[in-house]
Amino acid sequence: MSRRRPCSVRRCWVHPILRKRLQRGEYHVLVQELHLDDHLFQQNFRMSNDVFDELLGKVGPLITKADTHMRLSIGPTERLAICLRSSDSGSLRNSAFGESLRDGSLQLPPDTVIPGAERLALLPHVFVGDEAFPLMDNLLRPFPGRYLTRERRMFNYRLSRAMLVVELAFGILSSQWRMFRRVITTSPEVTELCVKAACVLHNFLRRKTIGRQSRTPIAEYTDEATPTLCDAPRMGSNNASRRSIQLRETFCSYFNEEGAVPWQQNVV
Repeated sequence: MSRRRPCSVRRCWVHPILRKRLQRGEYHVLVQELHLDDHLFQQNFRMSNDVFDELLGKVGPLITKADTHMRLSIGPTERLAICLRSSDSGSLRNSAFGESLRDGSLQLPPDTVIPGAERLALLPHVFVGDEAFPLMDNLLRPFPGRYLTRERRMFNYRLSRAMLVVELAFGILSSQWRMFRRVITTSPEVTELCVKAACVLHNFLRRKTIGRQSRTPIAEYTDEATPTLCDAPRMGSNNASRRSIQLRETFCSYFNEEGAVPWQQNVV
């Protein structure tokens, strides 16, 4: 006689607790009440009820899923609410961007002469980075070491001023969207989409709040609760070419002569 195989206990398709989300879920209970209080709704979703409804009208058709006989889909309003609520380094070396930067296929603008500094001849367009990044023809990093000449310290200061723009931009994003306040655990592809979505939402909200609050107050994103960009780990070796080293010296000369500004002498 053949032995019967024991029947395996099947896992439930939807957990019994989750089946009650229409009666007890956060969206169907709390969020519905938030719609009745504009101030609390603004605090939770970083936009007013009217702006939320307008945004839903734009993206709703793109995020709507069909219901099936097995289960009901999550509606577009709930999807958008979840998105807004949850959103509220060796990387360069391994990325396609870093590879294109190294091999010169990034399609940057051609080398040009800086106005007022014709003596320096043609100079490339460059990105700015900190000590973690390698020195390259199109990537400037600070001079290393503690005992630097005044000219090199001036160059490092001007470079840090340029990077401050990135820090402030990240501060604005992290003050609005929570995903930037902690370690991002998604894949690089998903992270890129999240950053793009946050930028689009930021521009959308700026257009809607123009006149009422045309600029995000600095206090909103410079407090201790809002982190800045974390220091990146070292991006490989820094065996810079002679041309990269010479280009940094040329920019150093520019920031201390033709490109100098009066206030920098009082800082360094």
